[in-house]
Order: sequence, then structure tokens, then C-alpha cells
Amino acid sequence: SLSPPFLSPSLGCGLAWTLPLAANQASFVMEGPKIKLREPASVGLSSERLDRLDAYLQGLVDEGKRPNAMAMVGRFGQPVYCKSFGLQNDGSAGSLSVAPLPIREDSIFRIYSMTKPITSLALMMLYEEGKFLLTDPIWLYLGESWKKKNMSVWKSGFPKDGNVETQSCENTVTVLHVLTHTAGLSYGFDITGNPVDAMYKAGGVELNPNRTVEEFVEKLVKVPLLFQPGSAWHYGYNTDVCGMLVEAISGMPFCQFLQQRIFEPLGMVDTGFWVPPEKRHRFCDNYWELAKPLPGQSKLWNISKKRENRHFVGDEPPTGCSGGGGLVSTMHDYMRFCLMILNGGELDGARLVSVKTIEFMASNHLPHDKDMAGMLPPLPHGSYSETSAAGEGFGLGFSVKVNNTAGHQIGSDGLLMWGGAAHTVFWLDPQEQLFCIWMTQTMGYDERALPVRHKLRNFVYASIADRKPFQPVARL
Repeated sequence: SLSPPFLSPSLGCGLAWTLPLAANQASFVMEGPKIKLREPASVGLSSERLDRLDAYLQGLVDEGKRPNAMAMVGRFGQPVYCKSFGLQNDGSAGSLSVAPLPIREDSIFRIYSMTKPITSLALMMLYEEGKFLLTDPIWLYLGESWKKKNMSVWKSGFPKDGNVETQSCENTVTVLHVLTHTAGLSYGFDITGNPVDAMYKAGGVELNPNRTVEEFVEKLVKVPLLFQPGSAWHYGYNTDVCGMLVEAISGMPFCQFLQQRIFEPLGMVDTGFWVPPEKRHRFCDNYWELAKPLPGQSKLWNISKKRENRHFVGDEPPTGCSGGGGLVSTMHDYMRFCLMILNGGELDGARLVSVKTIEFMASNHLPHDKDMAGMLPPLPHGSYSETSAAGEGFGLGFSVKVNNTAGHQIGSDGLLMWGGAAHTVFWLDPQEQLFCIWMTQTMGYDERALPVRHKLRNFVYASIADRKPFQPVARL
């Protein structure tokens, strides 16, 4: 059995649950790189106010709302808060471990759509090398199937009613369209309200780790687009197409490009599309949040061994590496990626892109400086996204806050953010030089019912204590 939770008083990335001495002591041996924390006051943050996070995150676990909770906060390139609460594995029949194991500083998480900024950066590295233009049609690299004359756009009707009408594709799909989710592609999440999603389902258009992404993209292009390219914003398989572009333009397998050009230079030693056997004791269980659990049933259903999760721990790495959502990572590794972005494309002597390219990626690329909410297509169930708040534009790989008050959420103009399907999220505030990363493993969540991502901002911004109001932040 587990001992009661405790709050770590140390400056390290402290555990909030511990195992009794008789349990597997190997679970406490740090294997990933150590996260070194500075005192919050050294970067102008209040430690007393940051520590309010402890009770909130512990409560998420104690109340059964999340299996685990891990948060990092930093400023001026220095992490100052990193604490974890709950279990990495629960030891149930659905668990990846035969016994309960506490969350650890080097636990490995499925980051899903937090893969997208990494894939987008990879493509922009090739952009810097003059390999393509954002205005290039993607058929130049992916073949004539992507020419507008060979594509169609949904017009009306629904597959189950047998009355689908399509129209000609008027605009050529460009690299910019797939980088900004304005190509007309969808994600297959809403087969009852989105006609294109229903056509994906009927045509077997889904990412399969056992098949190449090239095969998937060939299927994808045969289904009508949801709207004319460039006319709306809709979350879809766009970044998987970006991954295919990286492969086609570089001449290198996508997963190999990420490993050699991003992960190795940044020291992201535990990030990849697969968890090798020697690291699986650090791999978190994954859960589905049940909307209406049965009496006596936990709200969190362990789905770690379900088909959709098996490729992470298969005998071999997956054949298809999803640029839109296939990576696993750790708090340390994703921190390294975030610090590189905030530092203008370079970290510890490894420059991936120029500061100008980072600023370009961090600009709103939606037409006429619109926000995502103002460009959503008219669908009966709305559109799924990692954020749908007003005032959020979209850059090249992440959302960009263009109106700080429109979404009624504290932040700064220019704030960059994106999340993942298991309720993970990161955000970077270039004005305040703040960064925050949140890790857990819960899918099927309702952010409106449990707005963890929003509340994290409340706690973090409340800790700023180093300047007068309405004055710009001073770099320390």
C-alpha cells in the first residue's frame, strides 16, 4: 500500500507520493537528466505564491480527478518550480506495471499534439535552408494527387444520408496552409456532426503506427476537403502532412531528422516515437476520463494496454511516425525545447534556427490577423482544438495570443501555447519571459468542467513580484 501523500520541501522536482521501503527501490533511481532549479526570487517570482500550486495539484490527485500531476514554471531561462503528485502507474490489470509506482522526475509521458511545434520547427529548419517557400504548393513535394484539379471540397449532405455533394477545389493547398491548419483537412473526431470526419471513418483514413505516413497521406488526399483551402481554420491532420513534407524535402526519414537535427542537439534524450524496453519502467499509464462512471467505478479508466497505446511499447519502433501527435517525452526534454524557443532558436550553443525565424513562427499567420474563433467552419458540434478561446491566432506550430482580453484569461499578447490529447500543455510568454509546462495522462477530458490549464495561468501570473505595474519586464 502507499503511504499518505506529502509535499516535497526540496528545491528539486519533488515527489508527492512515496513507496514504503519494502517496495521497489529502483523506482527512485534517477535515470534521466536532473532538473536543476533556482530560487524563484532570483527570477522575480514569489516562492510563497508559487507554492499555492502544491495544494491545487495535490487536490486533483486526492479527489480522483487526475491520476498524476506534474508542473514546471520558469523565467529568464531558469526553471524554479517543478513538482509532481500522484502515481506513474497504478498497478491495476490495465496498468503497465504490476505494482503501483509513484510519478518521478524522469517519468515519460505521451505528449500527443505537443509533437506539433517540434514538427513545425523541423519544417522551418528546411525553410531556412532555402528548400521551399511557404507559398509553395505541396504537390511539388507530395505528388500530383495534391493538385487542386485532382481534389474536391465538400459542399453539402452527409454520408449516412447518401446525399453528399462536392465542389471543385478552387485554391491550391500550400505549405502555409498545412502549417496553420487552414488546408481544409479534418481529424476524424466527430463522425456524427462533421461530414468529412464521417468520410474518413468510412474510407479507413486514420493514422496506423504499423503503416507508413506516406500511405496515410495518399488516402487522406482522396477524401474531400472540409472547406476551400485558406478560407477557414480547422484542427486536422495538417501537421502529419508537415512531417511527410520534412521527409520528402530533406530526403531523410522524418523520425531520423528529428533525432539528429533536434533531439540530439538539444539533449532531449528521452523523446521519441517509442519507449525502448530499458525505459519502460518510467512510462506513465494512460487514462480515459469517464463522463458518467457507474456506481463504485473510478472516473479514470486505465487504457494503457488498449490498441491505441500498444505501439508505444511494441517490439519495434512504429513504422508510421506521426508528426501531429506521435511523440513521448519527459518534463526535462520538453523544457529544453521550450527554452530553445524562448531563447530565439538556440540553447547551450546549439542553434537550430535563427531568432528571426522564431519571431516569424511566433507571429499570427491567419489572414487579416484573425483569431481561430473567427475562422471556424460552421459545424453542428463545433470544432475540436487545444484552444478555442477568442483572441487566439495561430502561428507556425502553436497558438499566438493576439488579443489578451478577448478570451477572459490572464496572459500577454504574443503568448505561445499548445497542448496534447492527454491534457498536457505548455505555454511561453515572451513579454514576461515566463514558461510553464503541465504533464498528466488523461484523455477524453472536458476542459470546461475542469479548467486546469486556465487555472495554472492564474497561479503562475500571480507569482510575478519584481516590477512596477505597466512597466516592461527587465531581463535579469
